[in-house]
Formats: sequence, C-alpha cells, structure tokens
Amino acid sequence: MVPPAGSVLGEFVIGTLAESVAHLLFRRPRNQEAGGEEKERFRRVERRARKLLAGLRGDLSREGMETKREFTVFKVSRGYKGPLVYTPDAYQKLDDQLEVLLDNGYVTKVSELPFADRYRMSEEFVGLLVGGE
Repeated sequence: MVPPAGSVLGEFVIGTLAESVAHLLFRRPRNQEAGGEEKERFRRVERRARKLLAGLRGDLSREGMETKREFTVFKVSRGYKGPLVYTPDAYQKLDDQLEVLLDNGYVTKVSELPFADRYRMSEEFVGLLVGGE
C-alpha cells in the first residue's frame, strides 16, 4: 500500500524514489570511479619508479614468468643476474623506488636477509603493470 501523495510519509517515499532513480541514471558506477582513481595513482607511482617498473614489466612479460609474484633485491651488486632479480648498480635509487611501491601497497617485503630482500607483488599491481586489468 502506497501512502497518499499529500502526506509527509508519501512525500518522503516519492522523494526517496526520485533520488534513487536520478542516482541510477546519472552517476557512474562506483567501480569505474575506483578504477580511474587507481589508474591515476599507478601513473603517479610509475613516474617515481619508472626504471624499476620497466624492469618488472619486462621480466613478467617473458615466457613462463607471467605467474611469478616474488622478486629479489640484492643489497650489494656482485654480478647477480636473472629474471626478477634487481641490484643497486642496475637501478639508481633502488631503495627509493621500492619505498614508493611499499608505501602504495603494491609490494610487501616477505623476507629480509643480510645480502638480499624478497618482495611479493599484489595481483592488483601486476594487473596494472602488465595492462591485464
């Protein structure tokens, strides 16, 4: 039963219904807004950690590497090479670039050793990095 249009309750129901219809018709879905904000945040991060992100993107695009989510950062360069292995001599200000990724929640440190640290990339980050999302 719908209350009469002249009553306070009737006006409330009609106003709420009109507001809901306007919201549905004229507002972008929430996930599109969040996706746009996330992509903008990623672009800001990429400007600050461009070289490291290029290395990660290149390594993840290699055959057999698309499902890898952990990488190693050696604290001292001793000729270590390989996919998902990064050293200070190859990446200037590597610590600063890692801090940007850590601060934005794109990576987490999973182990710390005297000679190297291991990091895990979030699925969200990998999707943004390789363009799959």
